[in-house]
Amino acid sequence: MSDSQQKTRSGGRNVLLMGCATAVVFVCSCGGLLVLFGWNAARYSAEELERSQRWEQFSTRWLPPPADVGPAAMFPSQLGDYELVEWDETPAFAALKIDLPGAHGEYRNGDRRLDLHIYRASTDQKQEVYQTARELLDDGDRFHFRAFGGTAATRMFQFRVAPHEMSGNFWYAAGWLVFARSAELSNRDLEQLIHQWATQLAANPEELPPLEAAEDPR
Repeated sequence: MSDSQQKTRSGGRNVLLMGCATAVVFVCSCGGLLVLFGWNAARYSAEELERSQRWEQFSTRWLPPPADVGPAAMFPSQLGDYELVEWDETPAFAALKIDLPGAHGEYRNGDRRLDLHIYRASTDQKQEVYQTARELLDDGDRFHFRAFGGTAATRMFQFRVAPHEMSGNFWYAAGWLVFARSAELSNRDLEQLIHQWATQLAANPEELPPLEAAEDPR
């Protein structure tokens, strides 16, 4: 066998061995990632379940403001880092075919915008809003990305769609339906802002449980 043949055979074996080593590392790495992903998914699910339970406790204890509260009183001057720019009595949102009585407020933080719609609605109307929103947004021809949380029967419903990104969160309690939407904020951000709004407008804010779990002192 010539030197060139030996080098070729040797080089081929080295490449094959390198490929095997890469495969081993790949398999091990994937296994680790899968285990890590599984652990994180389980932890995330547990945290989300606990958060959902805290929301339910908050919602069942929440007492709304007086029925005759005016639109001006529905919108605090500040929600988190967002300042109220204006409010109006035209809360309809044609994109989701929502046309219920209520009010709408626009909040700003620099270039970021938050729209808050406050409606008075029955349980049946809430369910119709959630169902219609899901049907309209779950359209692959319009949106390449679509994510949803909740159903027509749940207290909360949320979505995120793109392109023309928009996140939206609905919350329903005691005949009040709140809809927060933004192109810049995440669903978790919207959730926290709805919680702040509900706490500030509640007739019993001191009796409401916190949304965030207390930190373990250990």
